[in-house]
Amino acid sequence: MTSVLAVRSLITGKAHGALLVLSDGLSFWGGLDPASGEIVDSQHPQRGQNVRGKVIVLPSPKGSTAAPGALLECLCAGNGPAAIVLVRPDVTPVAAVLAADIVAIPSIPIVQLLHPSDLASFDLATHALLNGEELILS
Repeated sequence: MTSVLAVRSLITGKAHGALLVLSDGLSFWGGLDPASGEIVDSQHPQRGQNVRGKVIVLPSPKGSTAAPGALLECLCAGNGPAAIVLVRPDVTPVAAVLAADIVAIPSIPIVQLLHPSDLASFDLATHALLNGEELILS
């Protein structure tokens, strides 16, 4: 089944990839290994999963002011996600991607769901295609 969701683009771009829907917020600083893209936070429900090349869905912000640096390291190493979908606003990933653009690291799109209730649409989806302000789940 395919679902088409309206999203607000925070960092524009196109991306596609396997979905990784996180059930809890992720602090990029200490929660993600930049050298591999693996979630290493021992308390995180998706510990051991890898974000590399995936469209990740973040339900809530988590972390400190160092978190953008950790995500930037992940992007520099080529181990970052293909795109980030935010359920609630979070400046952390936006700051990291803006910094990546400044140092000529390929950017990734970041969008926010217009309706948090759309999170239920991700339950049966395994793949996402992001095209501007449209997110297609399949």
